[in-house]
Amino acid sequence: MVSSYATEVFPMKIVKQFARLLAAAAILCMLCMPAFAAEVRTVYVAGGGTGTGASASSPCGSMDAAVALLDGRGGRIVLCGDTTIRKKTQIPAQSGRLEITSAGGSLILAMRLQFLPAPAAYDIVIDTPISITKYTYYIFGGYNNVTFTENCKTTLKDGGKLGFFGGTMPEANFTTPETDLISTHPYSVTVNGGDFAYFGGGNFRNVSQTMLGSLTAPVSVTINGGHFGTGSYSRTGSNRSYEAFSLSGNSILAAGGSLTIHGGVFDCPVYLQGRYYSIADRPVRTSTLLTADAALQTADGDITLTIDGGSFAGYEIAAAQVTPEYTFLLRGNLDVHIGAGAVFADGTVLDATQVKARAGENKAARLTAESGVSLPVCKRFDFINGKAQTVDEPLRILYIGDSITWGTGASAPATRSYPAQLLALLDAAGREAVITDCGVPATGVLASANTCYPNTFACSMAYQNTDPDYIVFSLGINDARTAGGTNGALLSYTEDYTALIEKFAALPSVKKVFITSALPMNATSTSDAVSLRGVTVIRQTQRHIAETLSAKDADKFTFVDLYALLFPETMADIENGTKNFFCATDSLHPSDAGYVVYAKYMYDAIFGGVCTREGFEGSDVYISAAGRIGGAGTKDDPVSSLATAFARLGSGGTLHVVGEVSSAMKVFTPLYTDGLTIVGEGTGAVLKLTGGLFKAGSAVTFDNLTLDAGSASDFYACYNDVTFTETAKTKGTWNLKVGYNLYAERAATKPSDTLYDTVASASSDKDCCITLRGGSFAQLYGGNRMFVANAPYGIYSGRLTIRVGSGATVGSGTVGSALCGQNYLSGSVDAVIEAYRAGGILLDFAPVAADGFDPARNTGSVRAAFADGVTPVYTPLGDFSGDGKTDLRDVLCALRAVAGGDAIDGNAYYGKTTIELRDVLLLLQMLTKK
Repeated sequence: MVSSYATEVFPMKIVKQFARLLAAAAILCMLCMPAFAAEVRTVYVAGGGTGTGASASSPCGSMDAAVALLDGRGGRIVLCGDTTIRKKTQIPAQSGRLEITSAGGSLILAMRLQFLPAPAAYDIVIDTPISITKYTYYIFGGYNNVTFTENCKTTLKDGGKLGFFGGTMPEANFTTPETDLISTHPYSVTVNGGDFAYFGGGNFRNVSQTMLGSLTAPVSVTINGGHFGTGSYSRTGSNRSYEAFSLSGNSILAAGGSLTIHGGVFDCPVYLQGRYYSIADRPVRTSTLLTADAALQTADGDITLTIDGGSFAGYEIAAAQVTPEYTFLLRGNLDVHIGAGAVFADGTVLDATQVKARAGENKAARLTAESGVSLPVCKRFDFINGKAQTVDEPLRILYIGDSITWGTGASAPATRSYPAQLLALLDAAGREAVITDCGVPATGVLASANTCYPNTFACSMAYQNTDPDYIVFSLGINDARTAGGTNGALLSYTEDYTALIEKFAALPSVKKVFITSALPMNATSTSDAVSLRGVTVIRQTQRHIAETLSAKDADKFTFVDLYALLFPETMADIENGTKNFFCATDSLHPSDAGYVVYAKYMYDAIFGGVCTREGFEGSDVYISAAGRIGGAGTKDDPVSSLATAFARLGSGGTLHVVGEVSSAMKVFTPLYTDGLTIVGEGTGAVLKLTGGLFKAGSAVTFDNLTLDAGSASDFYACYNDVTFTETAKTKGTWNLKVGYNLYAERAATKPSDTLYDTVASASSDKDCCITLRGGSFAQLYGGNRMFVANAPYGIYSGRLTIRVGSGATVGSGTVGSALCGQNYLSGSVDAVIEAYRAGGILLDFAPVAADGFDPARNTGSVRAAFADGVTPVYTPLGDFSGDGKTDLRDVLCALRAVAGGDAIDGNAYYGKTTIELRDVLLLLQMLTKK
């Protein structure tokens, strides 16, 4: 329409002519547009070229130079001479189609060729011969649409191999951003020619210290031709730990996808979900995106497999590659269609074992075939040609643990770890099983471990995607140092490990749970607390958790005492200086041969019920510096290490000390026992403990020996009974605390801190008795000892009895003792003191050491009775007058102090030098109760 304004200004004839000219110009533009659109930038390249790349007669000299000339817009790179990739080459994302074609040249790979990811997939066409000599080199598609044409003739010399992966390859130095390992858009791969030793639609991982990626949009692979595999894959056994052909590569096939095979030669197994490859500790710690998003961890998408051509050499074609590494279930639908053009050699198996819907979800593995097609063996499809099948499930075993479960120390964890070795035993016995090893090195239950296992994606994936029948738990040795440090850490380990086990045990599929003990380790290191606490704290707690859970369900929970089972083999290595069990680098992780032994014991435990070594623990164990680490613990064959001595000592047993036995360890006696007696044999027996710390895990009695601190040591009874008989002596300075050592309140610390104290962990309701008939103790606290200002105040609500006999020496003129420690008292403390160092300081209540103390919460009682002639400098609570007792006179003294703002004797009132009227009222209440 022509505007009225135009008709007013210009004559109508001119306007019409101008309009016709515009129309003609528009038509001309439209006619020319296809020609403009078809214009593609072309760059010529040949190795050693020095030209501009504008023509075949003036080629540039390298792939990098050719790509730079395209300026990110896509185009054609023409190889007019052989072009060698001599260094890792990364091709940036292009805004248009990129074609690499040949005009007499070929692409020689002497290093990897990497197409980098783009915001959305663009087309890449590789239309050139490829040559590789001696080594294996890879092409990576970067989640783009990659096509290999019929012209991709592959020349392989002297063992050279070509690998292709549609995603990327994470760097072992962790310089690859995690975002680059997670695809966000659909993409496709089409192969019409080429010879690929290794092929995967997703990422490639060949080092355990690289991050795992996830394909969050469908990937489509179409095979029209080409050759795949090397023909060197085992057809026996259940361990498929190798690279072959897979839709996913070493990525999680989170969103499903499709594999369509019209042609090609498959001299290898074919998988939809490929192996993840071993995953070590650092990738688990640093994979924040994968850890935070459960959707990235699960193969939930639907998958289609169409085979109407190609030849298959008798290997399996499976929904998922089953290895003892991370092997998980596919939760979506699997639809397989087999056409008439496919050729399957004898031995080919179509396997849907790993397709298993979540409870309540209507997902299935379905196979349909064209009429007249002779199918290979079909395994565990829910429907075949519409007919429902009866499916028998394999035994599924899940392993949760640390580096020993993962296989540290083995030459190849994927095939030499103990879960892998146990799978080999199952194969040999004809038991079909799927093993999933979710061990992560350097992990523990507590947040203070290098990696907290419950917070890892390994834990999440194991919980979501394994449906195990049996679970083997082996966590704790990396918590040993922390868990033995404070009662808060110990309770946290116990509670958190129990909660983790119960969570997994509640999965509907689980029938049995095996909780293993810590392994023996090198106990010759006399200063290593881990080797001792691994026995007395971790092993005992693991046993306690198993027994507690077994009391609720004896058929489900079993304790496997690997310490006892593996004791002969491990001790033989340590004693003889050999490495028949342990790996070459340490005396903790097994070697290949060690894992074989380990697997055999676990096999016998799981399937034969042999869960400990008969007669390993005894009621009497002898220890001597002249003994053996692996001794029987008898009088004639004593042990030489406290760790092994405590390991061999049964509940309520007696440890016999022969001569002088020394240890620089921080000692923690076994938990959860009926007590322990440490007695010297003959005369002159000495137990010299120079680690500066002794903690009683249960009741302990010392008899007929000298307990030597070296210089000074703290002794924590942990509210257990402690007895020093008349024949027990001490040497050095010993400070005895009836309760716990306390550090920071857990809520006030970082998750990675080793301080786990809480009010609950600082409290106790146990009745206990401290009997000192012999020995000398510079300080005695009838409760806890605080070390920082934000430590929690626990509550002691039990009955504490302290008996100091005439043969003992207690007290110091410089360091005060207290009948109640640094905690609230709602129970009682009764002390009968027959001996005390003259002039030694003794208080009813220890001085407060932390913030927030409330004297009103001390509702219990402290009573002390002294034998005639015993003269400590005793200050009862509230004795402001200093006359050795508390009465109304002290109330008046307190009132005067409040009124005048005068200082008071801190020993009389929790170490405080000022008081308030509220304190006077509390003092009056205390007097009325007497």
